[in-house]
Amino acid sequence: MDFANINFARLLYLILILAVLLTLFLVSNKKYLNRNLQSLSIWLLIFFGAVAAYYVWDDLKFDIQKTKQKIEHLSDGNLVIRKAKDGHFYLPMELNEQPIIFLVDTGATRTVLSKEDFARLGESLTIFPTMRKLETANGSIFADELKVKSVTVFGHQLGSSDLLVVSKNFEGPKISLLGLDLLNKFPNFEISKNSLTLQLR
Repeated sequence: MDFANINFARLLYLILILAVLLTLFLVSNKKYLNRNLQSLSIWLLIFFGAVAAYYVWDDLKFDIQKTKQKIEHLSDGNLVIRKAKDGHFYLPMELNEQPIIFLVDTGATRTVLSKEDFARLGESLTIFPTMRKLETANGSIFADELKVKSVTVFGHQLGSSDLLVVSKNFEGPKISLLGLDLLNKFPNFEISKNSLTLQLR
């Protein structure tokens, strides 16, 4: 569950409505206060369980959607990735033996890890003291540069690579973005309307 992307304003609005309704319920039923408090605790559990399920399901749908596309490992050494239903290409890779799913972004010159994937890789990364300035649709942001010792795609080793993660003072992408720096490590790649073909050897 990605707490950074929760709509807290909407959540607060729901909680306020619930609080008003519960207050009216208790005031109008003072005679049976103990029984009402028991009922209240049950309804609170149901309410917060439903809210949690809503946000977890929202993230789960995103994960299911991005992994539904068809991937074909052809005998000629090419990897063909079909476009997902959301119109993007997703490529599963292993960074330091940790599985990471990337959204292919040919408009990005550098590969940027999401903060969630960065946290998963943890101490296996080497973080450089240098920072990079990135220009986005929402303005300039800064990113920390780091080194990944091993990048693997379906058993094909791409070697080590220098990637980026958005600095803690800025909001990063929800999913890691695969830029041209990693795509150019393949002998060749081609993007058509509905497929991405990567030459592995």
